[in-house]
Formats: sequence, C-alpha cells, structure tokens
Amino acid sequence: MFFGGDVLNMKKVLRDSLFIFSLSLAFSSFQFYGCGGKEKAKIIFPKEKCNILSRYENMPEEVKGECFFPYPFEQFMYQGKVSVPSELIWVPDGYPQLDMSFINSFDGFSPVNQIIYWHPDGFSREGLPAPDETLNHNSLVQLIEWGRGNRIPVFVEPDVRSEPPYQVLYIRPLFKMKNSSRYVVVIKKGLKGMNGNLLESPLFFKYLVQGKNIVFEGMSEDAGKWKKHFEEILNFLESIGIKKDDVLVAWDFKTASEELIINHLLSVKKTIYDYKGRITFVIDKVEQNPYSNDNSLAEPYRNLIAYSVSGRFYVPKYDNSSQLFEAGFKMNIPSGKCFSSHMTRVMIFGHGLFGSYEEISSNHLLYVSSFMCLPIVATKWIGIDDTARGKVFEIGASKSGNMLDAVKYVVFNLKQGHANFLALAILINNQSFWQEVKSKVYGFNFPEKPSEIVYYGISNGAIQGGTFMALTDEVKKGVLDVGGAIWTSLLERNKSWDLLKKIFGFTTKEHELELKKYIAVSQIIFDLVDPITFAEYVTRGNGNLGIVPKLIFYREALYDEQVANFATETYIRVAGIPGINKPVKNVFGIEFKDDPFEGSGFLQVDPKLSPGDVQKFPQGNIPPLSDPLSTRVQKNMPLESSGDYASPHEVPRRVKEIIEMQKRFYEEGRIYQLCSDKICDPD
Repeated sequence: MFFGGDVLNMKKVLRDSLFIFSLSLAFSSFQFYGCGGKEKAKIIFPKEKCNILSRYENMPEEVKGECFFPYPFEQFMYQGKVSVPSELIWVPDGYPQLDMSFINSFDGFSPVNQIIYWHPDGFSREGLPAPDETLNHNSLVQLIEWGRGNRIPVFVEPDVRSEPPYQVLYIRPLFKMKNSSRYVVVIKKGLKGMNGNLLESPLFFKYLVQGKNIVFEGMSEDAGKWKKHFEEILNFLESIGIKKDDVLVAWDFKTASEELIINHLLSVKKTIYDYKGRITFVIDKVEQNPYSNDNSLAEPYRNLIAYSVSGRFYVPKYDNSSQLFEAGFKMNIPSGKCFSSHMTRVMIFGHGLFGSYEEISSNHLLYVSSFMCLPIVATKWIGIDDTARGKVFEIGASKSGNMLDAVKYVVFNLKQGHANFLALAILINNQSFWQEVKSKVYGFNFPEKPSEIVYYGISNGAIQGGTFMALTDEVKKGVLDVGGAIWTSLLERNKSWDLLKKIFGFTTKEHELELKKYIAVSQIIFDLVDPITFAEYVTRGNGNLGIVPKLIFYREALYDEQVANFATETYIRVAGIPGINKPVKNVFGIEFKDDPFEGSGFLQVDPKLSPGDVQKFPQGNIPPLSDPLSTRVQKNMPLESSGDYASPHEVPRRVKEIIEMQKRFYEEGRIYQLCSDKICDPD
C-alpha cells in the first residue's frame, strides 16, 4: 500500500509539473511577442496627420477635431526635415492656404521655440513652478537636454486670452537651447485644470504607461514605432530619476542646426561688405535751425540742433545683389559749443516699431544729440518701419496673404533693413561722406572721418540693435533701450496684436487656439533676424562667424507695457551681460556686480508706478488696458519738469542720470551707476 501510494503521488506531481511547464511556455511566448495577451487599446484620430498626443478621454464636441498640439514635437519631422502638415492649421475664410515649405526646409525646430501644450480642461496656475524651480527634478514642468540631463529654465504660464477647451500652457525657454540637439519636455502629474481637478494624460501616453497594446485608427502612423520611441524617452527619464508613473505626459523634439538659421544674415553681411567700396549717396536737403519754429516741441528743445541733413544711399538688395535698394537717411547736427568745437564721434539711431528715421526729431533725441555732442544719423528698419505697417495691414485687409505670409513679409524685408544699417555704418565711416556734408554745412568742424561710431536703439531699435551690433564691424558700442528677444514671446503682450489678429480674420474666442499654432510655427522664421540668434556672440565674439566682440549697455523698464521683462532678461542671460550693482527687482539667472566696471552692463529701471497701476498690471500674455504711468518721470524731462508723465517704456530714455551713464559709456567704455532715488538702485 505504501509503495502504491507513492506511485500515485508521483503521477500527480508529474501531471502538475507538466501543467505548470505548459503555462510557463505560454507565458514565455506572450512575453516574447509582446502583444499576444495584452489588452488592446484603440485610439481613433479624426485626421490622417494628427498629433498622436492630441487625443483625450471625453473630448468636448467643439474640439474633437483638434490635432496639432503639443508643439514642437518629433512627430512633425520626416527624413531629417521639419514636416508640419498645413491641414492641421486653420486659415480664416477667404485667405490663401498656408505655404509651409520654408518652415519645413529646416532640419529641426527653433532653439527658442515657445513650447505649447494643450489640454481640453485648460490649466490652473496652482502648482505651476517659478523659473528657478524648473531646474529641480521635482518640478511639475521641465525641459531637459537629451543624454546629459541638463535642465533648461522655463517660464510657465497659462494662456489668459482664452478658457477651456481652447486654452494652452506656454512653456517659454529662458535660455537658448543648443542647436542640433534633442530635448525632452516633461509635465508631471499634479498639474490641475481650470476646474481644479487633476489633469488626465493623453490617451496614447496613458495606454503606453499602462502597458496596453495600442492600435491607431484613422491614421497610417505606426503605433509600434511610436511605442518604442516613447519607451526610449521613459527609460531616459528613469535614468535621471523621473519615474514613468509620475509623468502626465512627455515628448521630445530636435532643434535646428545653427547654419540654416544664422547664415541668412551672414550672407547679407557678406553681400554688403563685398560691396563696401561702392556704396554711393546723395544729399537732397540741408536745413538750418530746423526745429526753431516747431510748436510741437517745448521751447527749450527748439534750438538744440544747428542743421538737419537728409539724403539717400544705395545698397545691394538682399535677395538680388545685382540690383540696388534706395534707402533714405536723416542726420541732426547739434548746435552751440558742440557745433563750433571738434566733434569726433557719430551716433546711429534705430527707431521703434513701425517708426522711421524721423524719430530723431523727438525731444529726447534732440537733447541726447546736444548733451553728448554727437551728430545722430538714422535710416529705416525696412520690414518693420512706417511703410511696412501699412503693407502688413494691407495684406490682411485685402486677404492677399495669411498671417504667416505677413510674418515672412516682415522678416524677409528686415534682411534689407539690416543690409541698410550695415551699409550706413560703412558709409559714415567713409571720408567722402563727411567731405560732402561739410561742403553743404558751413562752419561744421568735423574730422575727415569719425573717431568712433556708436549705436542707440529704442524698443524695436533695441531688438534689431541686438542683431545689428553682432553683425557690424564698424560699431563697437551700443546702447539698447527697452528691447528684448524671441519675437513670438512678445506678440500677444503688444497692443498691436489685437488689431492685427482681427485684420487677418481671427475674431472669436475659438480662434485663440488656432492663433497659438501660428505663434508656434513662426519662431523659426523670426529666428533669421531675432537677436537671440546672435546673443551668445555679441559680447564674446565668434571668429568662425566673423563676429567681433562688442560692448552693450542694455536698459530695462520694469512693468514695461510694450516689451515683456522676461523677453529682455532672456537676451541678457544669453548674452552674458552683468547687472549693475544690485537688482531693483529680483531677476533669475543674471549676475550683478558693483560699478564702475569696464565692458557691458544691464540696468533695471523702476518707473515708480502708483500702487493702483501696479495692481492693474496684467499677469499673463495680454497688454495693459491702459498705459501705466510713472509717478516721477515726465515726457519733457530732463530739460524741464512740465509735461505728461511717461509710461514705463519711455522712462529710461528721459532720466538725466541715465543719459549721463550713456554718455560715459560711449566715451570710456565703462559702466557707472549714477541713477538715484531707487529708480535704478534699491539702496
């Protein structure tokens, strides 16, 4: 009996072992093929070329066809080139369809692209990280360099121009990313929607983390390929301490190579310098005491200028060097002791948005010319001057082009603007120019050619000036007043934007989401002339690119109603310009050092707004409803105290001590802190 029982037990053990072995084989097969027993998860796409991260559970009816965001994203690359489908971007009725060929000619996305994430539930400000917090691995939003794991600080803000389901989250880089490099955007769980509830992941990302077998319907993209791609991303994040279960969504993109961006203006520079000895000019008009009877000016400003000289000069066209572009110029020569003494320097002035060289007739520039004993000469920033304003609005009103066409019009014509400024600097460094001027201006005591040419740009003139100062060989010192960088970060905070978008057919709240697509794709176009492209070289130089180091005195107005402070500060960070003494308002990532010092410097200016204006100043991507006003600085300062109070954007140019700092910078190449009363120094 005992032996028989053992046999029976052995048979049972053998039978159980065979059953377990069979199960093991089945499980091994499942693991190997990776899909046989997995639960299938189907994602239905409404369009063939949808962004695979654009689908969510229970999408509202009005946005069920939304297929574009997030952006930039590796999915919009094909065979090493950007490949953004035009059909994903709505064009208002009657406007031409989008031509994406220029954008799609690049081998990556802009290294300063506004990163835009969309969720139909919108976004709460609760829990959004401050810029310095985005460098921490616990931050809810991170931008990370592939491989190295370095974090790029970002400014995170929800779009305040719209509400769910049309609202986006802006992730704005506060440094320029490396060219030809891969980056990963990480948004961790904990981010909340406008309703206060935690946000859900996009379907693809949720199913990926859950380990489901994902099937695409309605598009031909290979779900398996993208599963492997995102597993690589998740493995990378795990390697730097970010667990996949903590991630709401993550995606990657590659930045464009520098040559494809920077060579556009470097080739313009080469054209102008190859033509250097052949730039011709004509003086058309010379006026003596040109402002003496100008009743629009306060009386003390009317006799500061002895002569105005107007004329034309001829520059090769940026797109066809065999043809010449006729550019206008105007020069003011100061009166009094300046005129009779031996002036040696000359200033080139860069005007504001949609302005002209006639801005040198403004009261503060009349004062600057007289106070510094500098002739001021100016031409137009073609492409963004007074003529261009009419052209851009005509394109929209006539429906002869869409908004992207308007961006290309501005940027491509700005190539000519930069050609003209480079040529102007060459021209006024030429002995023949001053011989002709002196032959028409009796008693003008000026050397055969200037001892130095300096630059002064305000607003747009400071923005373009950041690029010009990198390119020019003739000008070594530049004062850039209330400028900035990264054009797409500036658009919605400028008052012109609301008028512009209506002219191009964007009139409803639903259109706000569509507008973000234009903002997303257009930065690579702006990059051709954007000062951020050249910022890292402007003070350091780059021999390979032919860029000579320059000295820059940069001025920022806090609460600037036209140029966002973070756009100014991003340029300062990338250019490596130190702040003067102590910050008036804490600013991320900028070193401050005690004056006086040689080289470049960054000045924060507090316009001293009323508490009411400070409280009303918008927190988000909109301009103020009305201009805030300084409680200290008036429009007719520094010559007299009468006149309306100035808005923050105007304040730095109207403070006498700041103008004295500018004068010393030009004369000595040194930075001083002379501004008092806590306008420029907290102490």
